[in-house]
Amino acid sequence: MKDDKTYPYLKIDLNEEFPRVYMTRRVTKDGARYFGPFATANTVRKSMDLVKRLFPYRSCTKKITGTDPRPCLEYYINRCVAPCTGDASREDYARVIDQVIMFMEGDTDAVTQDLEENMTLAAEKLEFERAAVLRDRIKAVERVAEERRIKVDSNPAAGSNHSWQAGMDVIGLAQGSAEAWVEVFFIRKGKLIGRDHFFMEGAQDDTPGRGVHRQLVETVADNARQGLAQHRIKWLDNQDVIQQAMSELEEELSLPLPLRRMECYDISHIQGSNSVGSMVVFEDGQPKRSQYRRFRFKVNKNVEGSETSEEHCDEPIILPRTSQALYLVQRIRDEAHRFAITYHRNLRSKSSLGSPIDLVSGIGPKRKRMLMRRFGSLKGIKEAALDEIAAVPGMTRSLAIRLKQTI
Repeated sequence: MKDDKTYPYLKIDLNEEFPRVYMTRRVTKDGARYFGPFATANTVRKSMDLVKRLFPYRSCTKKITGTDPRPCLEYYINRCVAPCTGDASREDYARVIDQVIMFMEGDTDAVTQDLEENMTLAAEKLEFERAAVLRDRIKAVERVAEERRIKVDSNPAAGSNHSWQAGMDVIGLAQGSAEAWVEVFFIRKGKLIGRDHFFMEGAQDDTPGRGVHRQLVETVADNARQGLAQHRIKWLDNQDVIQQAMSELEEELSLPLPLRRMECYDISHIQGSNSVGSMVVFEDGQPKRSQYRRFRFKVNKNVEGSETSEEHCDEPIILPRTSQALYLVQRIRDEAHRFAITYHRNLRSKSSLGSPIDLVSGIGPKRKRMLMRRFGSLKGIKEAALDEIAAVPGMTRSLAIRLKQTI
């Protein structure tokens, strides 16, 4: 997603007497304000065009003396305050640049407040034409701000939105069969101040299917899993953090006694077959593996569930996203899921006589025979690329995806 060039930025050089707003690819510690990076120069130009329509800063590169006999066309269409002729002082022009900076930072409320003060002052001086221009500019800024406003749930139970107010970049991806679209939103102070996108072709099966590159990818993935596991182990070894998590849970659940034992259950199956359950136990915030249990279920479709007389909580208890209590609950949930999945895989392998292919709905003896003839073994199928499996006579891409997910 990056070539040999640096990313473009929008730059405002505050060291200039009458600063300009322009694009640059060099970021230095020169006292200027930089906004970005943007993915493409076209994205920067679109942002500059919007800002230029809202704020009348100069776009020329001439030396400003304030003695020019007349301004250029931009002054007459309200696109520049004409410091070149002395119509705007250095302080007047600096206020326009300050408004540009506030807008790029997402602080449109401060921008409109500043414009309203200028409009009121112009009206008091009977400069009604200038006041009307400022009024139209306020409406334009408010319209853009409303279009860019991002609404979020401000429910404090959903967790702190401090980072949301401070600003963030949000990345989303939509992937098709052979291409992908990546969308990036630049959010500052709850407002969308810019957006960018990337279109990627050939996005299918980019991970190697076999050979040394496949081994390299698996090695990196193993290291990532080990790193996550080590992080979890380190977290569980921190008694102060565990105690904090337990105390938070006791408070959230309004427990009359100290929390000592927690159990979590998980059920695993594929299309209703080999249904199994797991129970994991944590005591004092630590896993008690000697009391873990596994279950196999026999389903009787003629038996319906009966109602219980126990009272259930009408509203869910939502733990703050940054709380240690939430992380502890997630750890217990993940452990129960891992324990159930491991048991289910063992049973699945035995029931399929060593061939997980039999568990894939839509692949019968004929298709299985064609797959084995093409790849020679289950290992060969596992190492084959998705397109190679889909190309086998009788197979489809959806079947190939389900097969890869199962084995």
